[in-house]
Amino acid sequence: EREGRMGGGEGRGAGGCTVVANVVSILESIGAIAVIVLVAGYMYNTLGYRCLLDGKEGQTSESICNYAWALGAFSMLASFVVFLLGCLTCCCGKVPMVINLVFQAIGLVWWLVGAIVITIYAVPAQNLNWPEEDKRIAVICLCWAEFVLFTVGSVASAKSMGE
Repeated sequence: EREGRMGGGEGRGAGGCTVVANVVSILESIGAIAVIVLVAGYMYNTLGYRCLLDGKEGQTSESICNYAWALGAFSMLASFVVFLLGCLTCCCGKVPMVINLVFQAIGLVWWLVGAIVITIYAVPAQNLNWPEEDKRIAVICLCWAEFVLFTVGSVASAKSMGE
């Protein structure tokens, strides 16, 4: 009898995990915005340094700041798409769920690689006693948090497909 109702569940969309996936995608966007704000506001061209995230071999190349900013910008866009797809899932069947899972899985890999790269470059900057240490630590932590959020989002999306 429940099979015939839209979404197949008690007001849960296509499954209980869809709500989790939507909440996670909102948190992913917030994390990405925080990375963008920290990098743009505190890491670029600060106090004579070209980029306070790049301490590898004592350099201050802007490329790692550009990379961190791009991580956040593209992730924010992907998270917005995932959120919209999650909203469409209840009325449009499994296709948005598959696309959602693909975006989440790509984001998982995107942030894993990004977190590793940012950590490799930013940790040496911590050892050089450069300014904005707390914000640099925040960027590193946010990158890893984004990886965790995309992992949770991927699991929730995969679980929603099975319901």
